[in-house]
Amino acid sequence: MKRLGLFLSLALVVSPSRGLAAAASDAEERLAAAVRQVEQGDFEAAIPALEAVVGQTSTAASQSKLLARAYLYLAIAYLGLSQEADAKARFLDAVVHDSSLSLSPREFPPKIIHYFEEAKREAEAAPEPQRATTAAPAATPGAQPFLAAVKAGDFPRVRDALDADRSLLQATDATYGATPLHWAALKGHEAIVALLVSAGADLSATNADGETPLQVAARGRDKGIMKLLMPSGATEFFEAVKAGDVNSVRVLLEISPALLTTTDADYRATGLHWAALKGHAALVSFLVAAGADPQARNGDGETPLQVARRANRAEVVQILAR
Repeated sequence: MKRLGLFLSLALVVSPSRGLAAAASDAEERLAAAVRQVEQGDFEAAIPALEAVVGQTSTAASQSKLLARAYLYLAIAYLGLSQEADAKARFLDAVVHDSSLSLSPREFPPKIIHYFEEAKREAEAAPEPQRATTAAPAATPGAQPFLAAVKAGDFPRVRDALDADRSLLQATDATYGATPLHWAALKGHEAIVALLVSAGADLSATNADGETPLQVAARGRDKGIMKLLMPSGATEFFEAVKAGDVNSVRVLLEISPALLTTTDADYRATGLHWAALKGHAALVSFLVAAGADPQARNGDGETPLQVARRANRAEVVQILAR
C-alpha cells in the first residue's frame, strides 16, 4: 500500500486533478481536497470524502466529467487498500460517466492502468441497457453523505435527511455492506440509533460479515445501544426464561424467532445461557431443540455448558454435554 501511495504522490501531480483546488464550485473544491488525500496515500480518509462528492453531485450531463473524476480517484483509493473488486466497480462507474476518459502511462502506475483498462473494455463490450444499470447507484443522491453523517454522529443532519427520504434507512456502504444502523451502533451514537429504530430501520439486517446491528453493538459492549436494538419482546423473553416458563418462551419465539440468538445487554448472555444458569432442564432441552446455539459465548466467553458447570446444574450439564 505504501508503494502504491508513493507512485500516486508522483503520478497525480500531473493528473487530471490539476487546478481543481482553484475551481469555483463547492463540489470541485471538495473533490480537490479528497484527491489530495489520495495523493498523500490516506486512502481510508479519502474514500468517505469521495463518496460524499459522488452522493452530492448531480447526474446531469454537465456534471458527468466531475463525477467521472470522483469515481476515478475513488477507484484508486480502493486499489490502494487492495480492494480490487470495489476498485474495478468504481473504474467502471468512471467510464460510464465519461467514455472519453483515458489514463497516461506516464502519469499513472501500471497497476492503476491495468484495472482501469480492464473496466473500460468491459464497459465498451456491454450493451446499452447494462451501461445504464451500472450507473444506477449515482441516481440515489444522498446515500453516502447520509452514511457519513451517521458515522460522524451528526444528529440534526441525519434527522433532516430522513425527513426528506426514508429510503436512506436501507442504504449500505460499498465496503462493509453496513446499514446506517450498523454504523450508528458501531460508533456508539445512541441518539442516532434511537432515531433510526423509531424511523423503522431493519433490526435484522446483516452486514458483509453476517452481523446484525445488535451483534455489532455487542462487540462494543454498549449496553444502552444494545437495549435499543433488542427485538420486540426481548424483556419478556428473558423474564420467561429466567422463570423457566417454557410455554411463554415458546409463544414469544413463534412471534419473534430472532429472540433465540438475542443476547441481553448486561451479560451478553443468550436465553440458553440463562436457562442453564437457572437449572431449568426442560427449558434447556426445548431451546436446544428449537435451534439455540450451545456454543454461543456470553460476555465472559462462556458457553451455556460452562455456565451450567459453574452453577453446579448437573441435569443441565448432562443435557448440554451430549
